[in-house]
Amino acid sequence: MTTSTRADAAHDLQQTAAALIARYPTSTPAQTESGIAIISLWALEAVETGRLSPQDAGQVLTLLEVKLGDSERAGGPDLSDDTGQLLLEGMTLDDWGTEFSADPARMRALAFAILQTLK
Repeated sequence: MTTSTRADAAHDLQQTAAALIARYPTSTPAQTESGIAIISLWALEAVETGRLSPQDAGQVLTLLEVKLGDSERAGGPDLSDDTGQLLLEGMTLDDWGTEFSADPARMRALAFAILQTLK
C-alpha cells in the first residue's frame, strides 16, 4: 500500500483538475459533472485524513468554479445546480475548522446525488 504526502496529494489534485478544465469545452455535462464530484470527494477525504491542506483543497475547487462556473464564458456545457452548489461548498474548504467551512455531509450528499443522476 502506498500513501501520498501532502505535496503529492496537492499536485495530483491540481493535475486532475487541470485535465478536467482542459477537456471541458468538448466534454458532455455528465463527464464534467462526474469529474467535479469525484474531485470534490477526493479533496474532502484528503482534508479529513490530513493528507491535503484545507487551503490546497479550497484552491483547487475555487479554480474549478472560476474556470467552469460560467459555462457561456468557458465555452462548455451547462452544469447542473447541484454541481454549482458542490463547487460553492467546496470553495469554503479553506475555512476548515471554522463555522464558515464546507459541510462535509452536504458535500458528500451533493457529490453522490450527481453521480447517481449520471448512472
